[in-house]
Amino acid sequence: MAGVGPAAVDATLLTHLHTDHCGGLTTPDGAAAFPRAELLLSAAEAAYWLDPANAGAAPGGAKPVFTAAQAAVAPYRGRMRTFDGDQPAHGLHPVPLPGHTPGHTGYLLDDAGARLLIWGDVMHVPDVQAARPDVGAFDSDPVAAIASRRRALEMAVSEHLIVAGMHLHFPAFTRITRTGSAYALVPELWLSE
Repeated sequence: MAGVGPAAVDATLLTHLHTDHCGGLTTPDGAAAFPRAELLLSAAEAAYWLDPANAGAAPGGAKPVFTAAQAAVAPYRGRMRTFDGDQPAHGLHPVPLPGHTPGHTGYLLDDAGARLLIWGDVMHVPDVQAARPDVGAFDSDPVAAIASRRRALEMAVSEHLIVAGMHLHFPAFTRITRTGSAYALVPELWLSE
């Protein structure tokens, strides 16, 4: 972890509250894994997953996802900040990418012109979904997810962004190119400095 201990982490950005993205927030006994960290996530994401009515109305197979999301953020309740379009921190711009989940959010980091788009789960099967952005996977609203995927791909191409995503191939940093209606991922070389 780059020599940074859990107590040194002061903020954790969440793209969404699926277990593979929030499950590491707690220790095995349910305590906060990052004892000083503030959680930052979109208001729409928090409203959906943390609402007991939504959890109660969810189909049986989805109930454990609600339970896991609620358990993951529980130790941070006094240190959780939601945002709705505003900039949660200097140089950090939320990019609403709904569809995978209701409040799925990417983050555009901008530091003196060096820009990185962290797009979360815009793609799960990058080789397929870059060539065919209309192919979905694990999305709560497939139509919105396709629109968000297309918007994120176009943003990456038109703004010449480096993209980071959780289901991209190593090194998980890529650039996007477009050929007609298809896209391709061009991995950024990984350099250790």
